[in-house]
Amino acid sequence: MVAPDEDGTSSDEELYKERNGKRNQKDDDTARKVNNLFVYGGSNKAGLDASGLSMEKQAKIIHDLSKNSSYMTHAENTDKKTDERINAIKKKIDNSTISELKNAQYQAEQFVKQLEASRSFNRHIVVLDMDSFYASVEIRDKPELALKPVAVGGGSGGVICASNYIARKYGVRSAMPGFIAKELCKDLIFVPLNFEKYTAVAEQVRSIIKSIDPYYTTMSLDECIFDVTDAALERYKKNMNMNKNKNKNDEISTDNDYDNANIANASIDINTGYSSEIELNEILRNISDTIVTEIRNEIKLITKV
Repeated sequence: MVAPDEDGTSSDEELYKERNGKRNQKDDDTARKVNNLFVYGGSNKAGLDASGLSMEKQAKIIHDLSKNSSYMTHAENTDKKTDERINAIKKKIDNSTISELKNAQYQAEQFVKQLEASRSFNRHIVVLDMDSFYASVEIRDKPELALKPVAVGGGSGGVICASNYIARKYGVRSAMPGFIAKELCKDLIFVPLNFEKYTAVAEQVRSIIKSIDPYYTTMSLDECIFDVTDAALERYKKNMNMNKNKNKNDEISTDNDYDNANIANASIDINTGYSSEIELNEILRNISDTIVTEIRNEIKLITKV
């Protein structure tokens, strides 16, 4: 044992801290590199809480199994070009005069003002993203997989298309090669892809959306963008018409108590059916929330999750 130094810390302790610090720094650098270079790196996806395997171990496994591969070489070259563009912008900023910087800032502020002026909150748009969709459908049909880590696709050297939340705790996620996923999660179960089944379920979901917005937009089988404004307005008008037939002193009663409570509390002119734009927008927002909840519950009946 080395005698303590004047500050009371032994040389052995200092050496341990120094080596441990370098090791942690190396792990951090590896994790950052994996996060930057791979679409399946990092924790920017629901369920990737690292409770099954630490982020450091995930990053090391991904890095070690990917280094020297053509993908990583390409990713590193792309990342290098990105850094070069960033550095070029920084250099341009450093070489700019105060006047040029102020002018650029002014132009940016004017552009933001134009965007703000054209922005409208009168429409209520919903983005539907059915998380872990393929895996959820497979588990619906195979309930015995519900408590096990599951990946759809990725077997026989393929790439994973979806994973359930149990698998995500180990870092398993879409776009990841199956052999890397298996190294991250030894108990991972691969389920073959069945696009015919996923398409059929997606069509069931779209039939629900279509009843709300016939002009919905689909981004993929598990993503959809639709407008609930008209449906909310129709429900609002229906509630208003029902209220017009009642005595003002009577208790308000309609199909949806939640919607009625918001209508009653907004000081709306029952005779005309109009309120201020802000009041009406707030009411429609609340009704839209109710509609979205109803849609979510209908989808759950289809996917069973």
